[in-house]
Amino acid sequence: MKRNLAAELAEGCEALAVNRLGQRALPPPEVESMPPASDLMEDLVALERTLHDPAVRRNLTRVDALLHQGFEEVGRSGARYTRAETIAALASEGPSHAAIMSDAFALTALGADAALLTYRTAERLADGSDIRHVHRCSLWLRVDGRWQVRYHQATPTTENPG
Repeated sequence: MKRNLAAELAEGCEALAVNRLGQRALPPPEVESMPPASDLMEDLVALERTLHDPAVRRNLTRVDALLHQGFEEVGRSGARYTRAETIAALASEGPSHAAIMSDAFALTALGADAALLTYRTAERLADGSDIRHVHRCSLWLRVDGRWQVRYHQATPTTENPG
C-alpha cells in the first residue's frame, strides 16, 4: 500500500512530541488550513511556468522574488547550483531557440506552507520537435504569504512528455 508522505511526516512529528517515558513532551502540531489542492496546484504550476518564461528568467527582480533565500538546484547535468549561481546563469541566458514545454504536474502538500511539485519538461524547437526530456521536482515554501521555490531537481529521461 502506498503511504501518503504528508501522513508520514505528521506521524514523525507526533513521535518527536513524545518523550522517552511515553509522556507527551509537546502539544500536537497544528496545521493551518491550506487552499484546496486544485487552487494550490493551479498557483504553483503558474509560478513554475513563470520560471520557464525567458523574459522572467532574465529579470533579476522577478527571479529574486521567486527563489527562496536558501534555494539550491541540481540541474539535469547532475551539477549543483546555489541561488547566486542560478540567478547569474538565468540573467546571462541569450535568446532561446526552444520553448520549455511542461506537463504531467503532480502536487503533494507537505503542510500548510510546503508543497512538492513534480512534472516533466521538454524543449520544443521551431520545427515542433521536442528535445531534452526531463523529470523535475520543486519544493515550494510559503514565506511571508508568498510561495518561493526552495529546491529544484532535474533528471534527464528519454521519455516523451507530450
